Amino acid sequence: MPVSNKNKVGLYILILLSICILIGSLFVIAGCYKEKDSIDSVFTHPPVVQTQKATISADDVNNDLPAWWFMPDKESYFPVAKVVDGDTIVVRIDGWHRKLRLIGIDAPESVHNDPQKNTPEGEEAYNFLNDLIAGQSVRLEYDIEYRDRFERDLCYCYLPDGTFINEAIVRAGHARLMTLPPNIKYVELLEAASRAAQKDKLGIWR
Repeated sequence: MPVSNKNKVGLYILILLSICILIGSLFVIAGCYKEKDSIDSVFTHPPVVQTQKATISADDVNNDLPAWWFMPDKESYFPVAKVVDGDTIVVRIDGWHRKLRLIGIDAPESVHNDPQKNTPEGEEAYNFLNDLIAGQSVRLEYDIEYRDRFERDLCYCYLPDGTFINEAIVRAGHARLMTLPPNIKYVELLEAASRAAQKDKLGIWR
């Protein structure tokens, strides 16, 4: 039986639709594979970031890394590289040197650029701190602010035996209190240490 023109048109339309559906399916499948390859490349081939450590002396003022580049935990101790004076030290962290200012205290000057400002009490404060921590490792604790205006990290420091170094210096009479909000986490503890040193007439309170 001969096929009518109407049926021929319907057949052609059906064939055309089938071809369109087939081509569309191929594009979808190709797109899925491309997307999968893209996702896989993100997770299995991350971009390589190359870093280089600079050689830093113990006298640098922390221009290398921000203080918050790491958050030390209570299990991490770092070797003391240098005692600068009665309230400032340098520690070594993964090859980097960090200059630290002990929070809440102010020791007399011993290494000021103006020799007239250096005092025997400042030398005593330096000797006390140096005897206490030289050659040891310390644990660090930050407060609200990370740095002072001289780009030093602001820290509370502890020895492995639990000695709270900031408090020990005040209790021995080798530093006055220097309470600068918002870094006041241990202000009451340091105030008590200062009162005890004054009562016992130790260090600068003699």
